[in-house]
Amino acid sequence: MNNLITHKLTFLLRLSVCLLVVACIPSFAIAQRVGSGIALVPQGAVAVARVNWNLVRNDAQFRSMLNANQLDRALNDLNINGSQISEIVIFSGINSTPTGLIGGIFAGSYDVAEVKATLESRSFRKDNYRGRVLYCSDADGSCTSLLRSGRLLVGSRQAIEGVIDVEANPRSALTLRKPFTTILRKFVLGRQPISFAMALPLEYQMVGEVAVKVVAALFNFSGLGPLGFLIDKIGLPQAIGFAITRNGDSFPVDLIARMKDEQSAALIS
Repeated sequence: MNNLITHKLTFLLRLSVCLLVVACIPSFAIAQRVGSGIALVPQGAVAVARVNWNLVRNDAQFRSMLNANQLDRALNDLNINGSQISEIVIFSGINSTPTGLIGGIFAGSYDVAEVKATLESRSFRKDNYRGRVLYCSDADGSCTSLLRSGRLLVGSRQAIEGVIDVEANPRSALTLRKPFTTILRKFVLGRQPISFAMALPLEYQMVGEVAVKVVAALFNFSGLGPLGFLIDKIGLPQAIGFAITRNGDSFPVDLIARMKDEQSAALIS
């Protein structure tokens, strides 16, 4: 049963980020809602997606798109009700394999002490990093932990350690790296139901397959695999940001991209 929890969460959110509680958090504490998990994404990430679960969880079409029922079942294994989740942040590095950088950050009103007790009751291997407890699966190498804020993290060990590093040193956050400073502000930090931003380092911008693999990993990780058509339509970008909203039965997409063969950003509607 212990490995089943991690397998389910990593299947849904492919390898996410950390879940850890420190002694200063009382047993009745609930997960902190202040701010966004975007601020905890490490600079090694090249792509990040944010799901505003408060808006998405009660929308049947969004729930189907994101495979929300399966997510709810996985969260239930950690004594978390899906309705207690308010935000999901998913990020990936160039290497999105289990040994690379890929993870998910969950925020909400779940009971941190209950989640910690559930993890403690399972036969995970427990490691420590910067004073945080990591609950790791030997089967797939993924880990789970709780941040000081109460946010739940599930993902590769590199991703979890990266988030813990940002928690200790906010200056190492992705939000301080260009062009994410502007892309994240426009698309990911608003109230859109689903938003995404990606920017490739210069050394990778001419390698076409890299962008495709990164986007595919993020979309599969978040349940948005069919949205890969965006990249097919506009070509391989140096940087891209978009937000998906809801208007009746349609899902408008506001997208901006800097193309590899242009020096200025192009707005695509």
